[in-house]
Amino acid sequence: MKKEIKICFSPLLFDTVNFKNDFIAVVCDIFRATTSFCRAFYNGADAIIPVSDFEIAKKLKNEQGVLIAGEIDGQKPLFSDFGNDPAEFIAEKVKGKDIYYTTTNGTKMLLQASKSAQETIIGSFLNIEVVANYVIKQNQNVVICCSGWKGGFSFEDSFFAGALAERILISQNFITKDDDVFVSLEIWNAGKDDPKRYVAERSSHFERLKGLGKENILKEAFLMNSCPTLPVMKNGKLIDLHRKSTP
Repeated sequence: MKKEIKICFSPLLFDTVNFKNDFIAVVCDIFRATTSFCRAFYNGADAIIPVSDFEIAKKLKNEQGVLIAGEIDGQKPLFSDFGNDPAEFIAEKVKGKDIYYTTTNGTKMLLQASKSAQETIIGSFLNIEVVANYVIKQNQNVVICCSGWKGGFSFEDSFFAGALAERILISQNFITKDDDVFVSLEIWNAGKDDPKRYVAERSSHFERLKGLGKENILKEAFLMNSCPTLPVMKNGKLIDLHRKSTP
């Protein structure tokens, strides 16, 4: 029996699209969290622990001295060791380290999805082929979970969702009856020949990041398959399953 693909455009819609535990969740936050996760793992981070809010993260920092990463409304908090930019997660700073991470959107979607999904993995353009191949191999229903922006629609996340859905559907083992999948496929097919320009012209989140001087994310987010990692939630933290399974 063929498995089904669905897309969730916002954490607020998540409860309307799940398969009652019989599914894999692929969480994406293209500008910037899941792109940063993939870069951190590619450069040797041992684990990323999602934290629900910065008050908890600040307490962990003060009491245990752990490494903290993330942002509040796009900005790095003063007590944080890293912000939410992929370029910050260089090997010299992250190799062998555990990083506690909280953001406005991405970690919220990750924590929500992991409560319901059979398995929760991280997707970005940096690891899209690894994710697609893994999902196809697992042969389970899949929900691609867009982190959005403060509960709303995110153009770049939905663009990625269409790209991933296309790759999974090509396998012929999956079907979809989901309007959100068809919309995302239309967005992806309209812009896949020049993704950076297409998304830059349409993403309100990119405009916000440009206003903060963080326009470099456009280049970072579209480095296709540059970080072939497979971050998976296990016991409340992300680990790179690709690395763990490689001799």
